[in-house]
Amino acid sequence: MSLSLDEKKDVLQRIADDQHRRREIAIAREYYYIDNPILRRGVLQDVKDLLRKADNRIAHNFHQLITDEEVDYLLSYAPIIDIGTETGNADIVKALGDDFLKTSRKLDIEACNSGCAWLHYWVDVNKKAIEYAIVPSDQVIPIMADSLKEQVERLIRYYPIIRTEGIAKRHYLRIEVWDDVSCEYFIVPGDRDSFTLGGAKDDGTIYHKHGKIPFIMFPNNNRHQGNLAKYQGLIDAYDIVVSGYVNDVMDIQQVIYILENYGGEDLDEFRKDLKRFKTVSVGNDGIDGSNGDLRTLTIDIPVEARNSLLDYLKKQIYTAGQALSRDVTSVGNASGQTLKFFYRDLDLKVGDKEVEFTAGFKELIRAICEYKGVAIKEPISITFTRNRISNDQETAQICKDSVGVIPTELIWANHPFVDDVEKCRKLWEAEHAEEDDYSKDFRPGSYEKKETQEE
Repeated sequence: MSLSLDEKKDVLQRIADDQHRRREIAIAREYYYIDNPILRRGVLQDVKDLLRKADNRIAHNFHQLITDEEVDYLLSYAPIIDIGTETGNADIVKALGDDFLKTSRKLDIEACNSGCAWLHYWVDVNKKAIEYAIVPSDQVIPIMADSLKEQVERLIRYYPIIRTEGIAKRHYLRIEVWDDVSCEYFIVPGDRDSFTLGGAKDDGTIYHKHGKIPFIMFPNNNRHQGNLAKYQGLIDAYDIVVSGYVNDVMDIQQVIYILENYGGEDLDEFRKDLKRFKTVSVGNDGIDGSNGDLRTLTIDIPVEARNSLLDYLKKQIYTAGQALSRDVTSVGNASGQTLKFFYRDLDLKVGDKEVEFTAGFKELIRAICEYKGVAIKEPISITFTRNRISNDQETAQICKDSVGVIPTELIWANHPFVDDVEKCRKLWEAEHAEEDDYSKDFRPGSYEKKETQEE
């Protein structure tokens, strides 16, 4: 059943009201790809100032560094999934495919920039499998249910398309409204910022059998807030100060000569003589008999003040972003407790995201299990392996002491020598395969035991 006219108007109004959020997402992506505003507006300066000619525009990649650091910390390794059975776990790993880690990292980047990432899944009839892909966050508007639980009742996805009509290419906006049963769609002329309901066409309905909206939410934190808002102003200030700093250094080479009482000498001739002879004669040519003079006008650069300001801004950027300070070049052979303190702010930030991402991954796994008919024997377990600097000797000892206390797979995941848990599992299983009779006979103590039995 197609949407009514009033329902379409309501959807279009939501899209129109979503313009501010789209702009914020676009700005965050610009900073991530180091397209900061400084590159477009430069440093504000007095155009009447003859000493100011340089216009360097220097952008810094703080947002990209902080975001990538967060992604690497949480998702350098694929999350370990456990649904209670080895065969079930193997089925899930196979269903998720080789690109699961890559997709997870892109989800994290999208969440950092947008505040919330979205994963869409569907059934590929040809492959007879669940497929999934990231949907850009600026294409999605969730309509939440009127309840205490954070539950999506309906979801709007909208994105521009181009159609060839005759020899002309026309722009349209495709709009999809999803619920737990179907997707109702239509297109309108225009784009996301300028569209009209008049001329809406191609209404249709697509039914699915998931029993829920096949879009999974991956919030950046419990506030659904992106990272850039925490330190955008600080980055802008840093860009302005550095750009102005470089401009001053370049402009200092611009020297303006001030001639006093020089008898009306031609300025071009003066510059040629000064360049040729490196000297200048000043006479007593003033109307009042005063002596002539030659002075220069240069730029005074407050070096210490600017360096102090840059150090302060940099520190504040990393503090606001809950990131590791780049000023720490080495932590030496610090103990595990010292390293934990070093990571305290990053742990707080990533811990919040880990809770949100765990819920999202569980929903994806349940969808896969329902489609494949895989039974879930116990609550789904999602284990992330944080990629942090560690005291390898101390960590190895902890792993050794943990044998028989915690699951072996978790020990492998945290051991400093193990990068690939699955590969480690296969090697371990090969080494501990059933031994042949010859090897059994020659294990320590086997010969003495055999002689005793013969006697």
